[in-house]
Amino acid sequence: MDILVYAYLVFLEKLVAQILEETRLLLQLYDSGRPMSLLVHLQFLCH
Repeated sequence: MDILVYAYLVFLEKLVAQILEETRLLLQLYDSGRPMSLLVHLQFLCH
């Protein structure tokens, strides 16, 4: 495999892991009664 492709995949894996961790922390901050606030926040992170 090309080394650049491998490095990119490793980068993506770390990025996804970071996003999942931040999402888990956000889910702990928000109670289950405010799912829309979480969606708005996730949309903000994506832009």
